[in-house]
Amino acid sequence: MRNLTILFLSLLTVIKLSGQDDLQFKFDSIIQEANTLYNYEKAAWNASDLLKEGLKAGVEIGGYVAYHKNDTVIVVYSDINQVMSIAKFRFLNSNLTEPFEMNFDAEVLNDAEYEFFSMKQKILNSIIYGEYEISIPEGYNPNFILIKGQDEYSFYIIMGATKAGVIPFGNDYLFTTDNDGNIMENRKFHTNIIPTFSKYEDLGTVTSAMHSHIKSTPYITATDICTFRLYAHFTDLVEFKVYSTALGITMKYDLEKNKIELVE
Repeated sequence: MRNLTILFLSLLTVIKLSGQDDLQFKFDSIIQEANTLYNYEKAAWNASDLLKEGLKAGVEIGGYVAYHKNDTVIVVYSDINQVMSIAKFRFLNSNLTEPFEMNFDAEVLNDAEYEFFSMKQKILNSIIYGEYEISIPEGYNPNFILIKGQDEYSFYIIMGATKAGVIPFGNDYLFTTDNDGNIMENRKFHTNIIPTFSKYEDLGTVTSAMHSHIKSTPYITATDICTFRLYAHFTDLVEFKVYSTALGITMKYDLEKNKIELVE
């Protein structure tokens, strides 16, 4: 009987460790996707500021795309017809503030850039003219991030805030398409916008925030983390937590570590 008890306890330990490994693998994959989202959007933020300084007078902007090659994020702005590049910025992942190369000379978009612009526009048109419920709350604006995978594209919509001191969690979407840009799946991660502040009249200054997720969104999302990283430096927040109603667990994202941890 004693041997059976020891065996049972050993099996429970193996199952628990296996579950923890699976959870950590999931957390690591979320961080990887969040890093890509953040790198693209942070580089685009800084490129837009530099664009105002260097763009030639009278040149009309048709849009922009961000993509990466190895450790470099490239942000390209096109003309109104999305045929010519009118500005191009190259950032290292390790320095998304200052590009190591800028080019304001007009040149024809290369094949990869043309594909990105065409795909972004096609997906946007499908969303705008399709039967998808997208809402943009007053005081916020949508940011569109396109990521190319091996066999699909991921088209994210996250909220940008116009009000200072707020982190615009929520109201975020993911559209997954095939290589031709046809939408195969779409998700809305949160039911609405979740504006989060670090300063409150009744609480003073806080450094940690928390919100809960609906059952269809069991984990902290890459959009949660990307949004937090973009806006946290304008607040006093250093971490945020998410309670999963589907899993009955609480997860924490630590800004300094850039890591998801399970809260015991």
